[in-house]
Amino acid sequence: MKLYVGSRNYKLEGYASVDIDPAYNPDILCDITKGIPCETGSIEEVVAGHVLEHLEWPDSFWTLAEFSRILQVGGILKVAIPDMALLARMAQSGDSAFHAIGLTV
Repeated sequence: MKLYVGSRNYKLEGYASVDIDPAYNPDILCDITKGIPCETGSIEEVVAGHVLEHLEWPDSFWTLAEFSRILQVGGILKVAIPDMALLARMAQSGDSAFHAIGLTV
């Protein structure tokens, strides 16, 4: 099984969607900071795009450990977070400042 965490209304083909908000009708409804209801070593891939930056720092470390727990040996973890240095440079330079600020929300 593959998980797409923080899916909102986007369904990635071949992945079970995971979200905290029942309004998005995820395949797995959970708060990832409290645990993911999957057996240890049962997941082949976890994709978490722009999720960790929304968590308090202690929760983000715990969540990474939870990803590690559920992943199979040799499993894949794909994480994307904003490049804050790039966004700060964009905002500071005035080049695409509106776009840079929008990306951090």
